Amino acid sequence: MKNWHLYEFKDNKSYHQSRQLGPQEQFGENTLFNNANFETSFHQTDEDAGADYLSQNNANVFGIGTQVNDSLLNWKFDVPTNLGTNFPGYFSNGSVVASVGTSAGNPLIFKGGTLVFKAKIKCSTYNIVGNGAALVAKALENCLTYNNLNDRTFLNASLAPHGFSLDGFDPSSETANADFEALRKIFDNAPSYSFDLNIQDGEIIGQPYAGTIPEPEDYRSKLICSVKRNAAVGEIDTVPFDEKVPVGHFIVIRLRFGFNVVNHLPLLRRP
Repeated sequence: MKNWHLYEFKDNKSYHQSRQLGPQEQFGENTLFNNANFETSFHQTDEDAGADYLSQNNANVFGIGTQVNDSLLNWKFDVPTNLGTNFPGYFSNGSVVASVGTSAGNPLIFKGGTLVFKAKIKCSTYNIVGNGAALVAKALENCLTYNNLNDRTFLNASLAPHGFSLDGFDPSSETANADFEALRKIFDNAPSYSFDLNIQDGEIIGQPYAGTIPEPEDYRSKLICSVKRNAAVGEIDTVPFDEKVPVGHFIVIRLRFGFNVVNHLPLLRRP
């Protein structure tokens, strides 16, 4: 099960993990290639994926994004008893303005879960010979991206030009929108899921590191997030070069959230 990584990427303030966008068809198991880069028409350029940011900022993997969290986010910590001369000045304050999800290398991480998008449609015309696959794809796209769930009759109307309608839905019924609730078993374009890691105070999460003997991996170690200090007013760089380390770490223990689909790329090919 893959986890969800959330980070800000805009205005050349961060970078993506890879240049790949859109569908990536893979054939057979091959850890060296597996055709993962075959669909190059969906790739970004190195510049669009954030290469300029990395080269212009000394490969600062933190990124400069600050929009994932609330702008008033403060990270609080115990002030060290002996600061010495190697600690940044803000350590004596006990808190610092911070951000999470600032780059692909410093994402906000949620435990993965299964999402099931459903849409059951039926063909209302025989005139789909030759372009049936494209029409089905467009009809399903309409179902998955429709966001006005208070008016399902309009969704059904948007499917008509493509020769389809929702299966089991009668838009002429006086209780059409209410009846739609009964169709949840065959239609859901905004699924949700929840998780609870049940982590207790003082519990140790094992994390492998260089020079150790491999042990059974604790999946929770991949859910640990880092906290980045925000730039102070007047700082040219995100953070002084010698402070580009996490000011703290945390893990999202429990959460319930929902998803929906939006158009990002045009429909370029048949499914």
